Amino acid sequence: MKVFNMLIGAVVIALSFSAQAQGERVDQKLDIPANARVVIDTMRGEVDIRGGSNNVAHVTGRLDKHAEKFVFELNGDTLTIKVEMPKRGNYNDNDGNDLTITLPETARVEARGVSVDFKVSNFKSAVTANTVSGDIAASQLVGNAQLESVSGDIEGKGLAGELALRSVSGDVKDHGSDSSRATYSSVSGDLAAKTNAKVVRVEAVSGDIELRLQRIESLQVNSVSGDIDANLEVAREGRVSVESVSGEVNMLFKGSIDADIDAKTSAGGAIHNHLTQQQAEESPFGIGQRLSLQLGERSGSMTFRTVSGDIVLKK
Repeated sequence: MKVFNMLIGAVVIALSFSAQAQGERVDQKLDIPANARVVIDTMRGEVDIRGGSNNVAHVTGRLDKHAEKFVFELNGDTLTIKVEMPKRGNYNDNDGNDLTITLPETARVEARGVSVDFKVSNFKSAVTANTVSGDIAASQLVGNAQLESVSGDIEGKGLAGELALRSVSGDVKDHGSDSSRATYSSVSGDLAAKTNAKVVRVEAVSGDIELRLQRIESLQVNSVSGDIDANLEVAREGRVSVESVSGEVNMLFKGSIDADIDAKTSAGGAIHNHLTQQQAEESPFGIGQRLSLQLGERSGSMTFRTVSGDIVLKK
């Protein structure tokens, strides 16, 4: 690969020509702006994307044996790293890309692929990663992070900023984020999150939800065919809404509770109140229960709904 630097006025423009690349090993470097937008586009394989202290983009590893071109070029403030594949092909082997990409830790990363496992670590700016049939593992991301997979797992460690972790057919795990706002969703997979986020949104279908939260200002959970297990403290004016179909709801509260609580089950579910001595009332139709509590200063509100599932409230 050939790289040319041209000085025009006070602006340095770096041009990198594409290369024929079937199965080649690569070891390429390019100076880029500290806050560059970096677009990474690969079809399959494994890609490890790391933030570093230098304003240099460095790509090492081996390209897919079916690759037609490797593009590594800077256009303005946007760096493109792309492995081009034949438009038509049947790739049944395991000889995908195996790349390590080191970038400035302040770069804005946008990674996308089809059958790609992404690892992303040590960035201070926004990161987005999308893959169809691969896993995403992210760690030490300080900026906002949006991680999505169709049929793969998503796992985060040491994340901050606003989070959105989504998988259609995979598990979602957050091992301890320090975020202001977090959104999680999974279809046909379990979801487990430990976070300091004050605003949390969770959706799951055909999977269990396990939440370990701190002082929540807003929590919204919707689940179908899965249990919900939450451990949390609710802020004085906090709002909590939890709905489940064909699953149990288990809420363990820390600290004082200052809220009106309205809980309702239907299609055979029961309410187990361990917060006060008050008992739930049976539905006049005999297929559910209802419980209304007024606790503390009543400055917040909580609602719990299940269809064919129990609700357990305790401290």
